[in-house]
Amino acid sequence: MDRFDRAGRLASYAAAAVMTPYALIKVTWVVGAIAELLPVGDGFGRAGWVAEAAR
Repeated sequence: MDRFDRAGRLASYAAAAVMTPYALIKVTWVVGAIAELLPVGDGFGRAGWVAEAAR
């Protein structure tokens, strides 16, 4: 494996590690809204809130 392959693999692992907390927060928000554990807020129904959170 040459130097560029290792650098690319390291960059992809780092990107996945950085995005994991963001993805977990989004999933938690959507699941919480669907289960009605989190307040949906003014101006949004449940479907609108889920669509907005899934952006």
